[in-house]
Amino acid sequence: MRSEQLPSFLDFEASSLEGYPIEVAISTADGRVRSWLIRRTWRWTDWSTKVEALHGISREMLARDGVPVRDVAQQLNEALADGVVYSDSPEYDGWWCRQLFEAAGEEMRFRMGHVGLLIPDVPGCNAAIESEARQRAGPPHRAARDVAYLVELYRLATDAARQVSMP
Repeated sequence: MRSEQLPSFLDFEASSLEGYPIEVAISTADGRVRSWLIRRTWRWTDWSTKVEALHGISREMLARDGVPVRDVAQQLNEALADGVVYSDSPEYDGWWCRQLFEAAGEEMRFRMGHVGLLIPDVPGCNAAIESEARQRAGPPHRAARDVAYLVELYRLATDAARQVSMP
């Protein structure tokens, strides 16, 4: 069992590329992943059936299992307070995160960074590391699996970088 503190990672799924957040996942310092389906607000109406086909989250699932935006925002703040959370697409994830917090009437109490700042480059190994991380995490386009991928990518890349730097 690992005892190292890991960075926090975040990923959103959305109703469309220009739409609203429908699912968010984060990882904690021990590498565990938490996720929430997000109940839409009456202002959020944009929906893409093509994007739904990618992530498999229906409007019915959100209505049935979604958590109110205020509850999600408060839980994100509690888990990530005053820290930095890393995303592989902070421009999109940041936009959806701001939408969530605005709809919740809450202030975001954490910052976002790009995962590329954390993942060491391991010459000759990057493609293999990415493939192994994806295999461990499962198929993309669900927030929890995409966060699990980032956790595994970080672990595998930092382990490989340590091995390369050992004499």
